[in-house]
Amino acid sequence: DGIFGIEASEWETVKDRFAPAQDYKTTFLSNSSDAYAIYQLRDGEDTAMLRFMDSAYLEQKGLAIEHDNYTAVYAGELKTAGDTQDKLNDLYQTFNINHPEDFRGHSLSVSDIVALRQNGVVSCHYVDSWGFKELPGFFDAGAPEARRDVSVREQLDNARKQAAQTEPKAPDKRPREPERS
Repeated sequence: DGIFGIEASEWETVKDRFAPAQDYKTTFLSNSSDAYAIYQLRDGEDTAMLRFMDSAYLEQKGLAIEHDNYTAVYAGELKTAGDTQDKLNDLYQTFNINHPEDFRGHSLSVSDIVALRQNGVVSCHYVDSWGFKELPGFFDAGAPEARRDVSVREQLDNARKQAAQTEPKAPDKRPREPERS
């Protein structure tokens, strides 16, 4: 009793793997309560050298942590009490020891990202070899326009700073007005 060489009993054990992909990023960002999302590197040759690498290695090799290399693999409501570190530690334990039944990613590991929404504020945290590294602007970096705007802004700021440091200050050549008593 089966189809295409797969027995019905076998199908029951694997059918969830073929469920349509859920848009976890939208689920996470549209959640009105405190929430979290787990991001893992997309499968592919272009991300293979990033997988399971800590942030120090990436910096040493000149590799960036880019939103476009990741996909949201799970999202849920944030129920842990405590500060951000407590919540991150609890999620690390959950996604290594007590996976939710519908979680299809790998155990939370170095190079994964945990996004938190707390009181309407989103923060992203890189799972590092020891602890977590906050990633300001992780979502902003996903939009090419945002990357370009930031890059141009940074270039202009750097040019202004450099110009201010290298230009000698010209003396004030305006005639002074006599002091009044």
